[in-house]
This record gives sequence, C-alpha cells and structure tokens, in this order.
Amino acid sequence: MDRVARAGLFLLLLSLSSVCGAQLNDRSNQTFGYFGIGQSFEVLGSRARRFGQEIGIQNVGFEPKLARFKRHFRTVETAYLLRHTGTDFVYGSTQVYGLGGIYGLRGLFGPNGRYFLEYSFGLQFDSVRSRGVPSEGNVTPAFLLGETTGGRHPVEIGLQLMHISNFYTQRPNFGLDFATLVVGFKL
Repeated sequence: MDRVARAGLFLLLLSLSSVCGAQLNDRSNQTFGYFGIGQSFEVLGSRARRFGQEIGIQNVGFEPKLARFKRHFRTVETAYLLRHTGTDFVYGSTQVYGLGGIYGLRGLFGPNGRYFLEYSFGLQFDSVRSRGVPSEGNVTPAFLLGETTGGRHPVEIGLQLMHISNFYTQRPNFGLDFATLVVGFKL
C-alpha cells in the first residue's frame, strides 16, 4: 500500500472518530488514542499465523438510554487501523491493512469501576483478500478485559480477543483470531 493510500486511510480514521464522538452527548465522555500489538492463534477454524499492530481512537461515554446504570456501564465507539502481516498457511506471506469501526458496551467493576469487561461488534474493510479472510468486508466481534488508572490523564491497558471473519459471505471462511495487548491514553 503506497503512502497516498495510507494517508487516505489515516484521514478516514480521523473522520470516523469525529463521527463517533458526535454521537455521544455527555460531558463526562473520554476520548483515548490507543495502540495494540497482537498475535493470531489457530482456533475457530483459523489457519493463519499473523502478527498485528493496531492504532485507533476510542470514545467512552454514557448512553442516555442506560442512564439508570450510569455507574456500571459505558458505551464504547472505536475507529481503528489494523495492520497484520504473516504467513497464510498455504499461500505464503501477506500484509493486510484493515480500517474498521466498532460499537460496544463496557461493564465496570472493582473499586470505582477501575476494571472493565467490554464486548463490541463492528465492521472492518481490508486492503487485500487472503486465504483466511477471502473478502474485503468483514465483521469483528471482540472482548476486552482491562484496567483504567485514575488521575487527570487516565491510561487504559487490556487484553483484547478479536475474531475477524466475513460472516460466511464467501467461502472458505476460516477467519483470523487475535489476542492483542492494548494500551490507551486519554486525549
């Protein structure tokens, strides 16, 4: 992927993040810039070993419809750029860039809601097709278990498990399963 295409993806990522931020309307919302490093593993039919890096912008806030549960739940909207590279079990090395958006729900627990478990679901568009994921458009269900440090500039750290799949719109649909260490900084 050339520099112009990468710059275009980055600008699209920023515009998606501003759309996400506009949908949340509570003053206590927080925006995080984050990055992650991960490795795919072979479960749920996945047959590819990949190493991945992820950067993104995430808005964490309150959903007015969940106002009764304000102390226990947050909504999460994320726009991200994922790059994964590695060996596809038959077809050799591939490098893929994926641009995605996710919406999810975060449950808070522990002292002052310091820990969280998040479930999210979104769409991802990939730069190339591969044997493991043979379409450009894919779904991305994910779980994230993490901790938020307190203070004026909170930092989040967590372990994300994400499945990337075309939801059987094309065959074969082996998919990719990633375990990613994610670190976020309040912007």
